[in-house]
Amino acid sequence: YSLIVRKTAMKYLFSIISESKHDFYNLISKSYSEPKVEKLFSHLMPKLLNICSTEENIEIKQLCAKCIGEMGAMNRSKFSISNDHPNSGKNTARNSLACWDFNLKEFCIEVLSKQLVPLFQSVSGEIDSVAFGVQEILKILSNCEHREENEKIPDWMIQELEKESIMEAVEPLWGTN
Repeated sequence: YSLIVRKTAMKYLFSIISESKHDFYNLISKSYSEPKVEKLFSHLMPKLLNICSTEENIEIKQLCAKCIGEMGAMNRSKFSISNDHPNSGKNTARNSLACWDFNLKEFCIEVLSKQLVPLFQSVSGEIDSVAFGVQEILKILSNCEHREENEKIPDWMIQELEKESIMEAVEPLWGTN
């Protein structure tokens, strides 16, 4: 599809999600087990994540990140995420996005290393939504709502982030709330 069509589609999707974010939240938190709701999020989220990781146009990546941010945090264990990525021929745990393939820690590290940090490093300008997403994932990983200003990153987390080569990008976001 042309760049104009992709931008227009993402702008339209963002406006729908933005205007309906409270409805999205209610669907996610209360009605996730209904087949129609599960189907919607099981297909929408991987498509948005795929756009974030494969799109070359910065504006479209930013719009995609905004869509994910507007949808808010989702408990992945409450619904499955289909993997209909065209390059997903290999059926490995790292390629599959089925909820049983990762525990919470692995999933958070995967989202940080494969989606959010690359997006954070590639966009300029409006990166607040992506930075906020990284910070929220770090909160989930550290298992705390609020961190003290001088609190250090746990050693196990440093090891995981260094193993994925994202420690340098994530570290500055740890100390900000």
